[in-house]
Amino acid sequence: LLPLCRLASLSSLPPSPSLLSSRQSLCIGHTQMFLLLLSLSFLVPSSGMSRVCNEVSFSSRVASWRELQRVERIAVASTTTAFHIDFAVDEDSFQPLLETNGLPLLINSSPSHDPIWTHVDILAKSLRLRRIFETNQEDEELPLVMLTICESGSPILSFDDSPFKVDSIEAGLVSISSLLFFSSAPQGDILIAQCIQGRVHVIFDFGSLTPSSISGGRALDDGKWHDLRWIHQFDSVQLFIDGVLANSTSPSGLYRKLDLNTEIWIGGGPVDELSLPLSPPLQSTFRGCLQRVLLNSIDLLSLAPSDMRSTCIMTSPPSLTLFPSSRAIVPFSFLPFSFEFRLVSTANEFISLRNALNENLVLITVDASNSFVLTSNSTKYTQKSNPAIHVADGSWHSFSLKIRASRMEIEVDGITILWLEGTEVRSMSVNLASIVLSASGCYRSTTLDLQGIPTEGKIERGTCAMTDRCTPNPCVNGGSCVQSSLQAQECKCRDGYSGALCHLTDSPRSCEEYFYLKSLNGRKLSKKEKKVVIDVDGGEPILPFTVECSIRPNEMGEDTVITRLSHQLANPLRVTGITRAGEVRVDLNYRIDITQMEKLVDSFELCSQLMRYECKGGARLMTWEEDRSPSSWYSTRHDKQGLQWGSAPPFSRMCPCALHSNCTSNKLCNCDSGLDGVDEGNNTYSQLLPITSLFVGGTTSTSSVAVSIGPLICQHKLVFETVTFVDRDSRLTGQSSFQDGKMVGEVSIGGESFEVKNTKKINDGVWHDIHWEANSLGQRLRVDDEEEDDHRLIILPRTLNWTIGSRSRRNGIGFAGVLRNVYLNGNPLPLGLIAREENAMGIFEGEKGKCLHHDCSNGGRCVDHFDCYSCDCSLTPFGGDRCTRDHSMWIALDSSLSIPWQNPSQTSLCHRLAIQTASTNVSLVKSRSLFGEASFNLSLTTTGRLSIAVYDGISLRKSQTFGPLNISNEITHDISFCASLSSFKLTVDEQIAFNIQGNFSFFKSFNVWHLIDEQFTGCLSRLQIGSSFPLKDPTTSRLKVKSKGDLQYGRCPSPVPLVSSPFIDSFSESSPTPRHPSTTGLKIGMESPPGSPSLVSITGILGVFIICVLLFVLASLVAYMRSRPEGVYDTNEVSSYPLDHPKCSPSKSDGALVEQPLHPSETEYFC
Repeated sequence: LLPLCRLASLSSLPPSPSLLSSRQSLCIGHTQMFLLLLSLSFLVPSSGMSRVCNEVSFSSRVASWRELQRVERIAVASTTTAFHIDFAVDEDSFQPLLETNGLPLLINSSPSHDPIWTHVDILAKSLRLRRIFETNQEDEELPLVMLTICESGSPILSFDDSPFKVDSIEAGLVSISSLLFFSSAPQGDILIAQCIQGRVHVIFDFGSLTPSSISGGRALDDGKWHDLRWIHQFDSVQLFIDGVLANSTSPSGLYRKLDLNTEIWIGGGPVDELSLPLSPPLQSTFRGCLQRVLLNSIDLLSLAPSDMRSTCIMTSPPSLTLFPSSRAIVPFSFLPFSFEFRLVSTANEFISLRNALNENLVLITVDASNSFVLTSNSTKYTQKSNPAIHVADGSWHSFSLKIRASRMEIEVDGITILWLEGTEVRSMSVNLASIVLSASGCYRSTTLDLQGIPTEGKIERGTCAMTDRCTPNPCVNGGSCVQSSLQAQECKCRDGYSGALCHLTDSPRSCEEYFYLKSLNGRKLSKKEKKVVIDVDGGEPILPFTVECSIRPNEMGEDTVITRLSHQLANPLRVTGITRAGEVRVDLNYRIDITQMEKLVDSFELCSQLMRYECKGGARLMTWEEDRSPSSWYSTRHDKQGLQWGSAPPFSRMCPCALHSNCTSNKLCNCDSGLDGVDEGNNTYSQLLPITSLFVGGTTSTSSVAVSIGPLICQHKLVFETVTFVDRDSRLTGQSSFQDGKMVGEVSIGGESFEVKNTKKINDGVWHDIHWEANSLGQRLRVDDEEEDDHRLIILPRTLNWTIGSRSRRNGIGFAGVLRNVYLNGNPLPLGLIAREENAMGIFEGEKGKCLHHDCSNGGRCVDHFDCYSCDCSLTPFGGDRCTRDHSMWIALDSSLSIPWQNPSQTSLCHRLAIQTASTNVSLVKSRSLFGEASFNLSLTTTGRLSIAVYDGISLRKSQTFGPLNISNEITHDISFCASLSSFKLTVDEQIAFNIQGNFSFFKSFNVWHLIDEQFTGCLSRLQIGSSFPLKDPTTSRLKVKSKGDLQYGRCPSPVPLVSSPFIDSFSESSPTPRHPSTTGLKIGMESPPGSPSLVSITGILGVFIICVLLFVLASLVAYMRSRPEGVYDTNEVSSYPLDHPKCSPSKSDGALVEQPLHPSETEYFC
């Protein structure tokens, strides 16, 4: 049935007139001007109906027709890619065309004249295209709109409490049984539709005498046309309002067929004849307009009496919309003061009664429970609404203020909820001058001049600018929707959920994610088994459930995350006595449903369940009695029978021992031999897991069996597999369904792009947790704990393709790094599995970077960029791309270096320097505390031996000399020393020179350093004082240089091979033993100072030799070119090519260089 109606919307009218009824069959009711379409999806088409349809097109954004037309499909050709559609049943009364989810229908245009059709079903006199993003009107290009329209054929009927009835047999209506499975009794079938306080209620019964109800919609009594469809498909009943799925339910009882009565009433009916009590109460009449009422494709309005009016006469009351912080001032003139209102769900001031001095007399506010509260200004008396009516629910409500003598009454929806009495009321009736409306929402009245009253702030006259964002409820996971403003909503989420639509869960998606989150911030990770609530899809629609998580070593000794799901059968199931095959049934309860099982098992590479069958007294498993059928089996999550045991192939009627040919008596199971035995094994076939039921039997009075089923154990989460992108032009692609998370999230639609950026750097070589979401209210990007939001209305694109990595496979601007645990709309993307299937180039399983084989030398840290690497030399005294550059200084006589006061952040217990000198009896390092007496001196003796002197400023004095090695032998020696709480150690060329026991932690207080005294001549390099490197960064290290002689940075002689002495990259303060990298990795390049005769002579000889070689090569090339025969060229011609085939790149010369008259195909060009 497809009825179309338009109804009155004034509070003075009956609140809920009935539209259509069938005794024991059908009734439709409404209280407003609206379009009602009651559509039964199983209707039987009538051969007597015919329609005239046409294809039309126009180049405009608005199309109109003289008569009402039925629009069946729409296509748009335009360079702008997306539009919204508005339609009007009346002149200029446009309303948006919506999808079933309540969002505006998106029309994607085609850039060519090949149409992309969108199927709709609306009645309209006018259509209007609206771009989803505004453009410059001067540059606007008119789109080409193509439509398929059909004649409506239905007249418009106006009802004024005067229904009519239709003979269902004469009209050709039969029992609706073509798509149903059950028959129905001839009595008790009803279908009733009515509108009460702007909400549609449909009551139906298919003969079970237990009526069901479905309702939907809000504020439908707004004087506009509305579309209603009621659809029944066996066990499903759906209600659509204006094309939006408002509600759905299942019918009660066993019957699924609607039998129509012989009489169908439209616009009312004899509801008193119904014997069953119904809720809500039925209305007997209807006042408004109907346009289309179709039942079994029969147009019932065409069967209306000829004397009924065919013109809809309906007046719309004046209306007003108040935005936040605005108000309307209504001068008081008469009582009762009445109007209708529709409010936003926020606690604020609703109405105030004021005197001529603009002072409040009475104030009515909306409290947190969305009920009215009255406050008297003179007596400070406060009264709450009784009964408490929810006035901010988005529906229209009536308000009436009455003052009679000494009593004031306030009515809402015809019910007195607030009142005042006494002399205060008498005084108020005399002094009342104006009534101020200040709550954000819509107002309408037939008695108040809302078009001409004074207002303040932002308002809109003549329309209600509130858009219901909470019908249907966009909040998921039990979240409640609240209309927070005229055009927006908020979702109040239950505990454990968050996000704009309550679609995010606080629970981890898996045990792997749980342990990862626990390991953040350096927290110690416990590997013991614990119960964890996980949400496998990260929000909705699958509910969270509890599993047991642990970390155990696998066969290779590697830690593996184990997910375990247990059932209630902890002890073996023992069956004795005489039983038939499968007689004893036990269901295993995992406390999750089938959808949760599917999602859990399918997300792992390996799941297993231990199965054990122990038989005694001759009980058999797979060969019971003469027919040799199984005596016991199990069922899977798909209710399939499992006819194998343990690791045997599915449905093979075998046991694990048969796979190794070691079953007792050469049977297929140990328990088929007639002897006592055990069949045991792990079932690893995911399609058979988990085991949901056991069917055990086949025992006798002398035999017994014991069956054990272990918990479901899963490991190797597919989505948690890591994949490494080592090529920025590589990518992975796939398909997924999309519904209504320095990182950049971008949404592009209709030629517009919207971005949200996070400022946190993520190219630091550590794991980051990234969540990006986009919905109709905006975008949110969270990186670890930092979050950025972009609040704006967004039309989400409809695409099924996703790409991870490079967009275009060129330019090298794609992603390089490691990914894991990727979810898209709650669906896991197993990138490791996808990479294996696609065999994608530049993408590898696991965490594989370029630092596995690097040549960062001298303790440099390799920084992995995954498609390349770089070397971080900041913690070493070396520099260069590969940390091979040795920062050094040539020091002449009368020169010295010092650090007058070291930065406190650079003080440390470990230090280093390398020297090459022939000087003796000189000081190398002198250090002391600026505010203490502690000191340290490292020097060379007169024989070139290394000597130290230490004083802690109190009592400890140590002096020692290292005799075996002469430092003053003009060979570079690497000296490192480190102090700790228990010892002092100094090494020379990686050999321990001093190892003194004692507390040397006072080295931390040294902040004044004198390096190299004025008697020293030689080279100084690899200098490290604490965590500073004075030769590498003199400014930051506060290095002061005093020189009267030749002092040059980076100029040191190297007459003999240098001794490998790598930098000690770190010293532990708790352990004085330094950690040295391999000496084979030391790479140093140094230059000779001016005046070094050996290097100068070698360089000169080598330069002369190279010049001679170059001159010889040049002379040979010139001689060859001069002697080359004419006509011998390297060309691109191929004689077998067609005559018109190009022989070179598009940059060939305009004319031919050589033309062959006899062989035109061999014409030569310069390319």
